[in-house]
Amino acid sequence: GAAVGGGVPDLVIKVSDPIKNAEGLNSYISYKVNTETTLEEYDYNQFSVIRRYSDFVWLRDTLLKSLPGAIIPPLPEKAVMNRFAPEFVEGRRRALERFLNRCAEHPLASKNETSS
Repeated sequence: GAAVGGGVPDLVIKVSDPIKNAEGLNSYISYKVNTETTLEEYDYNQFSVIRRYSDFVWLRDTLLKSLPGAIIPPLPEKAVMNRFAPEFVEGRRRALERFLNRCAEHPLASKNETSS
């Protein structure tokens, strides 16, 4: 949730370190998702995970199913061409970071069991 009085937010999420992972024809970009929090319900106040675009799609689909009628932030478009171009990767990284922070600020999505 957003901080009271305009201070530091309870949850700050940064998406960084895009890395191309080659698995034959199934190459993909993975991202490091860094979370810092002052919320007591988390075991750690700072943690990181590696995720790929399909994990973000899963999260959004799961939130849409578990919160019918809630407005869940959109994801960036799936790439058809040039998905490894630096400009595309950086634009997607920024958009994924915005998506996660908007979910973290969402009163229902941030409390959903899926997201913790």
